[in-house]
This record gives sequence, structure tokens and C-alpha cells, in this order.
Amino acid sequence: MRPDKEPEQAHADLARNCTTLYLDDDDADFYMRGAICWPIQWPDGADNEITGHVLVAGVDIKTKDITVFKEQSFVTVSNILEDGRIVYPGLETFFNRTWSKYFLRDYYWHGNEVTTKQWRLETIRNDLINPKPQFIKVDWSEDDQASMQMWHEFKVGKINFKPIGRESVTYQQLMRIKTGEKITLPSVHALITLIAGLKRYPWRG
Repeated sequence: MRPDKEPEQAHADLARNCTTLYLDDDDADFYMRGAICWPIQWPDGADNEITGHVLVAGVDIKTKDITVFKEQSFVTVSNILEDGRIVYPGLETFFNRTWSKYFLRDYYWHGNEVTTKQWRLETIRNDLINPKPQFIKVDWSEDDQASMQMWHEFKVGKINFKPIGRESVTYQQLMRIKTGEKITLPSVHALITLIAGLKRYPWRG
């Protein structure tokens, strides 16, 4: 199944380490995983912003296709409020909704240990996030090799972006890289990390 939107319902199959997603009178078992790029100062040429990006994806256990279901750019763990209204959603909203929708707790990351420790502690200390996500480090020796692995999956059509669409931050930043941007942007870093994590820790039922 190659979903074109988020599922209507889901059921966690803990014994098989997967989640059954139900969509338009169809269902399939997915290995759900996330990936995160913590906010850092990106150099000139990359919009010069301080942002991070988080992705939620699932691997169809039968076809091995990877579907990206959700994304969010962020600058904080806690929601930013103004007059009691959320003006910029933080990770607390994202993590909670992702758990309730997909039963997902595992997020891959690659980067600076000190930065990751800071964000992990802030997440753990946030009383509104329950259950707490688990952050799984993914190592690679060469950035070019990890990037090439992601581009291979993209070029052979194994990555399905339909639920988040071509107007999504991830797809737009991916196209910027494809057409000549030399800087790895936050969402692309998260996507590279996702693919590397899925290759390093594949589904085992």
C-alpha cells in the first residue's frame, strides 16, 4: 500500500514490532520510525535560520516502500503561546500526536552529542510529553555516503511523499538540493538520517 494521506486508524502489533494502518478500506503493516534534526544555525545560503525538523515515516513490511506521513519544523520543545493560543507548535504537540496516531516512540538522530543531550533533557523534563520518545543514534563514516544512500532510495521511487505533499518543507528543500543547493538543509538531514537508520536497524518481526 502506498498511502496518499494519513491513515484513518491504526493498531499496534507489539508482538511483530509493527503498526497496522487502515486507510480507505485497505490496511497494511508498517514499521514506524521517525528522524530528527535538532535546531542549529545554518550557514548563509540556507535561509540563515535556526530551525530543526522532525519526520515520521513507515516502511510497508511487504513492499519495503517508505512513506513519509508527517513533518514539522521546530525551534522549541514546548509550545510557544500568545494570549493562551499556540502560535508556534513545539515538539510536545508533535510527539504526543504521533504516539496517539502511530504508536511511534523511536526517532533516529545523527549529529552533535552535546546538542542532542540538551534537547533530550528538555524533552524528558517536559511533563506534557507522555510517553517519552526514544532517540536512537545513527552513525555513518562519510556524509556523502549517507546522502547517496538517501538519493538512491529517492531515485528508484522507494520514498513516498504523498501524505505530506510536494509543497511540504521536506520535499521543497529536497528539490533545492537536487537543483544545486550545496548546503544540507534541516529536513534533508532528517531524511538522510531516517534512511540511514532504517538501513542500520531494519524491521525484524
